[in-house]
Amino acid sequence: MSSAAISTLVEKEGSHAFLTEEGRAACGISAVPYVCDCDYDQAKAILSWIYGPLTPPTPRLSSRFIVFNQSDFSGPSDGFANEGMVFIPEGCDTQPGCRIHIVLHGCEQSREEIGDTFIMESGFADVADKNRLIVLFPQAEASTLNPHGCWDWWGYTGLDYLGRDAPQIRAIWAMVERLSTKP
Repeated sequence: MSSAAISTLVEKEGSHAFLTEEGRAACGISAVPYVCDCDYDQAKAILSWIYGPLTPPTPRLSSRFIVFNQSDFSGPSDGFANEGMVFIPEGCDTQPGCRIHIVLHGCEQSREEIGDTFIMESGFADVADKNRLIVLFPQAEASTLNPHGCWDWWGYTGLDYLGRDAPQIRAIWAMVERLSTKP
């Protein structure tokens, strides 16, 4: 396999942010909500790289976002906010065959910090809507050990924070299993 098939280099001034075609902040601004207008659809690029050619998004979503209780899947010290969100394209709640894509927000990008800005403006739902992709947006929360609401990449949930038995990995997998049950 050639190196071109493995990675793509995109040079933008995005700084520490998620790049969109119509973000809130100017390209290159690294500040809340960390969604920048860099004339680049990062969500579409990610999803196309993983799933192959996709139907272009339409201007208006025909599907719905659902807020759900994350405590059904996680323990009190796992770093999860009370609520997560999932985007379910039209038909995916009644017909099998939809794929599930998990999107983890960045530090300071949770609903607790910036409301639904990252979820609604990152572009994942726009692309998923016509491509039968369910998008799971689990939510981490800020705490004394995790003041910026980051996902556990340094061990605040315990020593096994990176393995398949890590509390956050187990909880997210349980969410995926629930979503994958027959409609």
